Parts: sequence; C-alpha cells; structure tokens
Amino acid sequence: MFRPTPSLTLAAALALAGMPALASPQPRLKAARDNLETAPPDKGGRRVKALKLVDDAVREVEAAVVAEGGSK
Repeated sequence: MFRPTPSLTLAAALALAGMPALASPQPRLKAARDNLETAPPDKGGRRVKALKLVDDAVREVEAAVVAEGGSK
C-alpha cells in the first residue's frame, strides 16, 4: 500500500495512490476557500456559510481517502 510522505501535497499523494478522483477536488477546494477568505465582507451570512461548506467538503474528501485505505 502506498504511504505518502509529508513532502507530498494531498492531491499529489492521492494521484500517486491511484485515487485521482479524490485528488482532483483538493486544489480546487483550497482555491475556493482562499477566494472566500479574501472576498469582501460577508453579506447576509452567505460567505460564512460557503466557508463552512467548503470545509465540510474537504473533510468528506479526506474521509473518503481514509475509507479507501489511504492516509490524509
């Protein structure tokens, strides 16, 4: 079983571990979170809710990796 080293990003580790479908969302989710963090102040709670949903999505992908026998 493949064990990623700390020097690999999660996306690269997933791709090398044969889980490209799980690797693909990682950089996009990080980019989305970065954009939300630097977005203008919240309007009606939508930005805060979007940040929470992105964080939830990251956790779900990480859980899927663990379920497939990888490591996060």
